Amino acid sequence: MKRFDQLIEDILDDDDLSHTLENTIRLAETTCHDVTLLQSGGQLLSTLSTCAKTIK
Repeated sequence: MKRFDQLIEDILDDDDLSHTLENTIRLAETTCHDVTLLQSGGQLLSTLSTCAKTIK
């Protein structure tokens, strides 16, 4: 567990790494939301547009 705690501490101390991690989490959240919309019959074009904007 100490190794994990040290890893988290290192990430929080490194602004660039912290920023990259935050963006990755946001992309994952958006992607999960979009997949849920697709699976529930949501609007395909809206979902694709959201994905394209997120990737840019």
